[in-house]
Amino acid sequence: MSKKRAAAYKRLFLDAQGNLTPDAEIVFADWIRFARVKTCTHVRGDSDTSKLLEGRREFFNRVWSFLSLDLKSVYGVRDDADRDDVSELDR
Repeated sequence: MSKKRAAAYKRLFLDAQGNLTPDAEIVFADWIRFARVKTCTHVRGDSDTSKLLEGRREFFNRVWSFLSLDLKSVYGVRDDADRDDVSELDR
């Protein structure tokens, strides 16, 4: 893994304490759903779609790995961070 590339990802997505920035939470909430990170990527009877979804997950895992964050911490990203229809009271 390139140290230069990892440092760029960290500057882009993490604050000074090493936590996701508010904007990064919005982006990752979208990517988590898009890449089906929290669900199964297998689509019964449809190997092409399964491969597509697994490729999306591989992309997500690559970006996440550059941040040096535990993959378990992905579950700490709010699922609604990128939704406009969620009120502050619901967060």
